[in-house]
Amino acid sequence: MFVGAYAPGTNHSSTRSLASTRSRRPFRALPKRAFRLESVSVRALPGRLTQERLWRGWTARLAAMELFTRLVLERFPEVVESRLAVNGLVRHFRRAQHTCGTLVVIHGINPRGAFDLRLEHVAKAFAAIGFDVYMPNIPALEQLLVQPSGIDQIEELVLNLTCDPKYCPDGKLSLFGASISGAMSLIAATRPSVRERIKAVCVVGGFASTATVSQKILALPPDADDYGRNVMFYNFLEHALGPNEALKRAFYLAIHDNHFLRRGSEREELPRYLQQVHPSVSALYWRLQNDVEYRMQIAEQVMDKTADLMRALSPVEYVHKLRCRHIALVHGKYDEVVPVSEAELLYTRLRAAGIETELCMTGFIGHGDKLVPPDSPVVVLQDALRMVETWASFIEVAADKEDKKQVRLAVLDAAL
Repeated sequence: MFVGAYAPGTNHSSTRSLASTRSRRPFRALPKRAFRLESVSVRALPGRLTQERLWRGWTARLAAMELFTRLVLERFPEVVESRLAVNGLVRHFRRAQHTCGTLVVIHGINPRGAFDLRLEHVAKAFAAIGFDVYMPNIPALEQLLVQPSGIDQIEELVLNLTCDPKYCPDGKLSLFGASISGAMSLIAATRPSVRERIKAVCVVGGFASTATVSQKILALPPDADDYGRNVMFYNFLEHALGPNEALKRAFYLAIHDNHFLRRGSEREELPRYLQQVHPSVSALYWRLQNDVEYRMQIAEQVMDKTADLMRALSPVEYVHKLRCRHIALVHGKYDEVVPVSEAELLYTRLRAAGIETELCMTGFIGHGDKLVPPDSPVVVLQDALRMVETWASFIEVAADKEDKKQVRLAVLDAAL
């Protein structure tokens, strides 16, 4: 009961006397606030902007929940694919008549190139919630090359897409990359020719320093995921041991067997190849896979001779040049290729540079592969909510347009 309120049978004079002896806190009206997508924190905004921010925020959350659901269930009804020729093959995914923004999905180091099924699902999911999605084939990445040429190819593609209203009506787009393609996308976003044309970047399984992550990958035990070290050896082993095409071919086949799901089957090519080559090649291949101490000696030589190249491929060296409005980092808690510490370092450096950045650690993915989280139901639910918030923060910026009517039409199109 409120102090001083009247009730039947109450001695009102004594009540008022009791009330007067109590100290009362002065009443303060709460300021108008709007939820931010970045966290549960709030920001004071004027009336009209409050309504607009709330509308945009919850619209982005609803879109993020749909995106998350579609990725989990792998359902993408009515998404139409077409093929374009822009700096080579580009797959185009679209569902709605009115799109809420343009997104470019960059595949990783993968011999499948633009036909990587995991990234195709990402592209279709974003198309299903209203984005115009382009998935280009990046030759350097398809050829398994960790070289600056991949960054150049991403930059050129972004420039050509944003300069043509047919592909990018508002002249700005957002980028989505995984692992090395995420690192290259961040670096490409700092190039003067395109950095004002990129609104947001989302990186899954990314890293800060190529040198640091390479050393951590090569230090992993033999039974850990060998994808990362196979890529490193394929690209950089010759800097320590000199040219050895037979050995390089072995790592090439190991990567292909992995991506084309041939391991453990009759179609696996690496075992047959190692039986055919000189025994010294086979012995050296297995020593590099199983002898961690020897592997680290080789890694030290490689790092000494490729220091400049490693810096040129490290996003942490470029964060001060970024001009995009938002970075979303998503990293698997159980990623066996790129350690979680790399995402944490990149997040810290981006925030220190003044870039609005979100970091989501999740049990739903490993290194780009979907997982069933081994955590308790409560932790899994918290994980899912964090994923939705992170996707929403990215979507809110990637879908931001001056013409708010077009955004509303895009959302309605996608919903219907």
